[in-house]
Amino acid sequence: MNKILKKEITVDEGPPEDDCPIHAKPSSIEETILADELNSGVIRLDTMICDFTTTSILRKIEYLRSKGVKKIKFIITSPGGSYHHAMALYDRILLLPKQGIKTEALVEGMAASAASMILLQAVQKRTATDSSRILIHEPRRWTTFEMETSSELQDNAKEISIIANKICSLLSKRTKKTRKEIAGILERKDVWMSSQEAKKFGLIDSIIK
Repeated sequence: MNKILKKEITVDEGPPEDDCPIHAKPSSIEETILADELNSGVIRLDTMICDFTTTSILRKIEYLRSKGVKKIKFIITSPGGSYHHAMALYDRILLLPKQGIKTEALVEGMAASAASMILLQAVQKRTATDSSRILIHEPRRWTTFEMETSSELQDNAKEISIIANKICSLLSKRTKKTRKEIAGILERKDVWMSSQEAKKFGLIDSIIK
């Protein structure tokens, strides 16, 4: 098997698949609360972005569309996750306004990595609570300890470069900064921001106090 297929390009704080959580079954009261939230147009992302959470969110979006909702609010408390799963959500959320559905997001506590650079930037209105923290950084590739050929390394480096350019373009569009500015800010470091700093940077539009 091609070893490249075993690698995951991420923009997160840790390996996406191994740590992708399976929530314990909620209590009946929690199920009622979650159902009420969903029926009011609220979708929560309160864990890592992976195959499990992406499928769940996409299904909820289609459910709300079938109910004829006019606005969907995403509440984000997430450390980030897989680039490819985040982009699946990004592309789907971008289509919602064209389908007559307004979109907004509220960061509660933390929006890191893919949650801040991709998912948060997909919505029309971006808000954060006063004490929230937001993280942006370069994409990362998590691997197991195994041998790779020089060709495989080159292929993976090319893919990471493509993803980095995509993220820079995405952030440049929403923050009104140049791609060169974004690339320089992200290069080789984690950039944590307060809500106030994130607003000034252009990652969010307003702060709830």
